[in-house]
Amino acid sequence: MLSSLTLFGAITRRISFVPPWPYSAWLWSTGAAQAIATPRRKGKRLIDDAAGQNPEWDLIRDEATVVRAGGRLMHLFGQVMNFDGAPMPNVTVEIWQSECNCSRPAFLGSGAVRTDRFSGYRFRTMLPQGDPSCPPFIDARLTPLRGRPLSTRLYLLDDPRNERDWHFAALGPSRQAAVTLDPVKRADGNLEAGFNFVL
Repeated sequence: MLSSLTLFGAITRRISFVPPWPYSAWLWSTGAAQAIATPRRKGKRLIDDAAGQNPEWDLIRDEATVVRAGGRLMHLFGQVMNFDGAPMPNVTVEIWQSECNCSRPAFLGSGAVRTDRFSGYRFRTMLPQGDPSCPPFIDARLTPLRGRPLSTRLYLLDDPRNERDWHFAALGPSRQAAVTLDPVKRADGNLEAGFNFVL
């Protein structure tokens, strides 16, 4: 049986750097705008180890099926920085979300990338939907080359279901803002959300 360290090394070797994408101006302009560290979410494990075995930045496999099921495509991108605002390249960023309306072949549900030399990351996923009893969210785990990994959960801005999540409710307004996404509509009709992780 492979040790966890050996397995992690095998996974990270398979994860490609983020492909070229037109957000460099956004990355440089935002800098260290997010002034507080991204809050950690404690408790149960957010992301199963199997999530990192899917080294993909694009979680959409069948766009037409996702759209027919009511899903909206979303580009999630940003930077990973330390508390002083310095960029952190080569950080493994994993995300996971469960969307019951889309079959797994159409939507992978999880992905992993490494930040590029500018500390940028990018995913093409879908807007989280949630359900009547649970807010929409994206779970994330960041693993730097050195230092403690970060597990957190990202929520949608102003969704009334957020207060039903005990962790979000306990954060307070300023720390809630540090785990909140504000998607905007692109010219092509899809959504995009910029988010900086601060370790």
